[in-house]
Amino acid sequence: MAKPSIDESGWPIVLIVLPPNVSAEDFEEHFVDLRELGERTSGAIFAVVETSGLHLSAVIRTRVGNALRDLAERFGSRISGVAYVADSVATRGVVTAIHWIAGPSFPTATFARRADAIQWCQERSGR
Repeated sequence: MAKPSIDESGWPIVLIVLPPNVSAEDFEEHFVDLRELGERTSGAIFAVVETSGLHLSAVIRTRVGNALRDLAERFGSRISGVAYVADSVATRGVVTAIHWIAGPSFPTATFARRADAIQWCQERSGR
């Protein structure tokens, strides 16, 4: 299995790439990393999450929804937006459904291309 990567080089826009074969344990470690990111940084956070080829089981979808709720409670006031990139309409629908159920306080959007997701974040950040 493969753990998601987190690239902070474009701060405040953080690029997160989820490989297609992420396990439930990989996701749990990933959300620990995201909590640590939130605790050691300040200011607004925008995230672009690339999910191309990702397939999530019902167990993983539930865990991701719970972890998103936790992040929203801890850092929701600092998360200014999360843009998701997915190559399929079905994956974009799953991502939208997870966020609808988890109900984060920050805006989210789904896109077919990374460039569009980054542009959305830049527009929200005033860059």
